[in-house]
Amino acid sequence: MKKIMIVLLLLVLVTDIPAQQTTPVPAVMKQDYMQKSRRQKTAAWILLGGGVALSTGGIIWALEGDWSSNDSGPDILFFTGVASMLGSIPVFIASARNKRKARQLVAVIKMEQYAALQQHALTRASYPSAGIQLRLPVR
Repeated sequence: MKKIMIVLLLLVLVTDIPAQQTTPVPAVMKQDYMQKSRRQKTAAWILLGGGVALSTGGIIWALEGDWSSNDSGPDILFFTGVASMLGSIPVFIASARNKRKARQLVAVIKMEQYAALQQHALTRASYPSAGIQLRLPVR
């Protein structure tokens, strides 16, 4: 019984637990936030420009159309354009937020030193270190 418990204990200690993460999650870097910000800003400008074009088209269609007909096309076109323009506002805000996050990320690469014992003497050895510094807003 004692041998079985020792073997089971060794098997548990040696096997890899599937819940552990073997590959680290890649860190989000400054370039990623900047690229995301640029894409969001482009999408916001497209929404805003498309909204202006649709609203203008709806107004022109309504002014040139026959007032006696119950055509709802110009109304739909106008309100779709207004909704598109209003939808661009949150995208502009998200773009600014990602740009601000990118500015707050600072990558730090420097040489650190540690005390090492070499041939019965205490010396200082260097090694490279890398890190990410986050500047948190002060309130």
